[in-house]
Amino acid sequence: MSHKPHHARPNATGRNETRRFVALPHYLLNSPAWRTLTPNAKALLIDVWSRHNGANNGSIAYAVREAAGIGLSKDQAGRAFRELEERGFLKVRHASTFTLKTREARTWELTAEPCAGQPPGKDFMRWQPPAENKTQSHQRDAQSHQ
Repeated sequence: MSHKPHHARPNATGRNETRRFVALPHYLLNSPAWRTLTPNAKALLIDVWSRHNGANNGSIAYAVREAAGIGLSKDQAGRAFRELEERGFLKVRHASTFTLKTREARTWELTAEPCAGQPPGKDFMRWQPPAENKTQSHQRDAQSHQ
């Protein structure tokens, strides 16, 4: 009798209970916030997102030192976290605490996922790149027409 590997079938929402994945929908990938992220920030977001289990959004623990696992120094991870916060991909839900007895990492909320029974805020969809200096762009337009 041959045994075929058991493949879980998706439920009504298209998910299955045995395989976890990070879904990067096209609206996110096409957003100005994503398209202008640094590669380090993209890698960090995916690594943080990989800790989401469907029920823990808002309490995903991740410290800058853990980013060494994806090749980032603490300074690089710190810059990437700031970038992800500024653009609205992540929110700090609980600040890190370090005492003599405890060492707790920050906990994060992914704004692309539901949190605490609320729909996703998708804050990154409202982010826009800083406006260009109009006199510089006007000068470039004038030069390109010559």
